[in-house]
Amino acid sequence: MYKLIFISLLFLTLTTFNVSAQDTLNSKIAEQKTYQLYLDKNWKELISFGKYALTKGFDYYYLRIRIGIAYFEEKNYRDAQRNFRKAYTFNSTDDVLMEYLYYCYIYLGEYDEARKFSKKFSSPLAKKVRTDSSPAVEYLIAEGGMKTTRRYDLADAYYGQFGLGHRVGKNSSFFHALTVFNQNGIPQNLNQKQYYLSANIPIGKSWMVSSAFHLINRTISFKLPPHRPIPPWMPQPLPPPPSTANYFAGSLLVKKSISKFDIRIGSTISNIDSISQVQGNLSLSYFPFGNNKLFFTGAGYIQKESISSDYKYAFSPSVSATPFSKLVLSASYFNNQAHHISEMNGYVVNNSGDLTTSRFTFMGNYLLSSHVNFYLLYQLENKTQNNPQNKNTTTTYSYHNFIGGLKFIL
Repeated sequence: MYKLIFISLLFLTLTTFNVSAQDTLNSKIAEQKTYQLYLDKNWKELISFGKYALTKGFDYYYLRIRIGIAYFEEKNYRDAQRNFRKAYTFNSTDDVLMEYLYYCYIYLGEYDEARKFSKKFSSPLAKKVRTDSSPAVEYLIAEGGMKTTRRYDLADAYYGQFGLGHRVGKNSSFFHALTVFNQNGIPQNLNQKQYYLSANIPIGKSWMVSSAFHLINRTISFKLPPHRPIPPWMPQPLPPPPSTANYFAGSLLVKKSISKFDIRIGSTISNIDSISQVQGNLSLSYFPFGNNKLFFTGAGYIQKESISSDYKYAFSPSVSATPFSKLVLSASYFNNQAHHISEMNGYVVNNSGDLTTSRFTFMGNYLLSSHVNFYLLYQLENKTQNNPQNKNTTTTYSYHNFIGGLKFIL
């Protein structure tokens, strides 16, 4: 009995001593231990002890940069970035820190923020990471595809796009895309030309503003179905004249990165089919490992058309993963109530007369080399058509969409 009490008192004494020793942590101990853990490349323990030191009120340049490097080596670039930014407030002239922070931006896909930050580089660092000069055009995109359906009365559609990205100074990036879409059948041919322009402007402290404009030129020409020969003295039937219209969509998006989350809030206005649409967008992305190896996104939309008194809604969950260093796979689902909804900051515009009720998308992106990406995309697009003779009945059908493309990084 006494032996048990003695052991319990001894354990309590040792525990109290250990807590007291931790509470007496001083700057010298914090410096020595984190430096030794850094030399030993013991990244996990360095992160753990560094976080503990921060909770005890120790916060200085070398502590932050060591914690940042530990996160960086663990490929947790978001937490590394957060600590490097804090270290930058203590010392904004260290090239080692600035290079680490620059590559955090790059590995997280924040290229505009990286380019803006590189303006602060010294000449040797700018030359080392090759930001002292950049090409007039940074990348080119060429893609094409088709839409096919089993409906006998709908023709297959074909699609092609050419795009390029460039910068104006180091603060703004622009993307241009020219698109051609054709669906030729009976009784009508649809020929559509599109121009899309977007601009990304980082405004500091993990904020990004993106604006976009999408112009659509659509021409519908009509063909008469085959018929029996008509005697030449009788009036010959003529198809209706072609119909041409121009539509637009304008979007504004604001993104904020917080810890392992990206929040995007945006709005879009458009006049598809000469009907005014006003739309709000909200999305949240979660990066569980602090990098782009795996992330989840949920997007929601609300739209109001001028011809309708009610609101229409849509939502889209998605996931992206990198199972191998050169392969990125993604999948998404889209559920929708609105005929003329716009997605991806106005890049995708639904201007079909038939409602896209849902869509499944699967995409693979493979890095052929450091300068060439190859990607394939498949979509199952489910649509609903109101029957002209009876407005109360609908017809459902599906499109199978296939798109392939190449991205050339210059």
